[in-house]
Amino acid sequence: MRICFLNLNLQGGGAERQLVQLVRHWPRNNHHLRVVLLERKGVWLDELPINVSSHALAFRMPSGSLAKILWVLRLVPQLQKFFRENPCDAVLTFLWLPTVVAAIALRRLPNPPLLVWSIQSDLEMDFKLHRDGWLRGCLVRAFLPKRVNHFIAISEGIRRKTQALLGVPADRFTVIPNSVELARITEMAAMPDAVPPKEAPVRLVSVGRLHPAKGTDVLLHALAKINRQGDDWECYILGDGSERSRLTQLAEAFGLNGRLSFVGYKRNPYAWLRTTDIFVSPSRWETFGIAIVEAMALGLPVIASATDGAKDIISDSVNGLLVPVDDASALADAITKLMHNPSLRQRLGEKARQKAQQFDASLIAQRYAELLEQLMRR
Repeated sequence: MRICFLNLNLQGGGAERQLVQLVRHWPRNNHHLRVVLLERKGVWLDELPINVSSHALAFRMPSGSLAKILWVLRLVPQLQKFFRENPCDAVLTFLWLPTVVAAIALRRLPNPPLLVWSIQSDLEMDFKLHRDGWLRGCLVRAFLPKRVNHFIAISEGIRRKTQALLGVPADRFTVIPNSVELARITEMAAMPDAVPPKEAPVRLVSVGRLHPAKGTDVLLHALAKINRQGDDWECYILGDGSERSRLTQLAEAFGLNGRLSFVGYKRNPYAWLRTTDIFVSPSRWETFGIAIVEAMALGLPVIASATDGAKDIISDSVNGLLVPVDDASALADAITKLMHNPSLRQRLGEKARQKAQQFDASLIAQRYAELLEQLMRR
């Protein structure tokens, strides 16, 4: 089977990371893989296996909604030409824009390949957050319900939302979670790094962009409540983003500066997780939750808000704790519960490590490959 992985670029996002991991771990049973990008850009270009060819239709995407539309229209005939010269059996996409480009381009081919879309985002939220969300919604609704042969949702919540948004029958959906490279996580966690030694009995860590979606402010409100209780703890927040200034001011206002540190982006967060007692994911929305699975893979007890992604990963009080979204009091209570109960932390951590095995990249890539083979047989 000839499979084309189509994406905007290989810049450092979750969708791009999934593409690279699937290509790296794809079972090589008579499958020929090729990666096609709309623009040649990305920190993960060098991560592709040397036996997988890559091709870019353009050097750079312009800024501005109108400029992007004109740019996309010019790419359609280029993509058609590419597929005529390089026939494939299936096209696997990960973001809405490349999927729209493929849907328009493939309809004019005499024997078009299967178009399969791995939905990596909450489309409703995506449309709300961007100024051109109305345009995105129009394009997605106009071209994708009839022209995408099959949809892969990375969580059950995303499946329900996308099905309702596009009005697509349930039998055109399959839920396959995102993957993590377990061996790589374990290897990187063992690497030496400049992680401060513990100065408190319990260390908390949260990893993610400093963005409203990640709910770091909810965590700060929870820590302020815990701080008033007199417990001894320390917390490190790994990640950077547009909210950093506001969040550091909020932490100062809450009197957390002696216990809380914003350490910015870390290339190897796993070395920090190795020294951690509790991992906290306070996101307001999360389509999956890669950071959650990575923490679980290292045997950490995880407290997460009950987003679409987290609910598919964590069974409450079995392999982690779930709290309501945007509920600082419930988050504070869950943190306090684990801080005072080392045996519960150990039990949840052991179950978490077992659960994380289900998301290993080789297993997820196998599920993708088997699904495409089934679709081709139909």
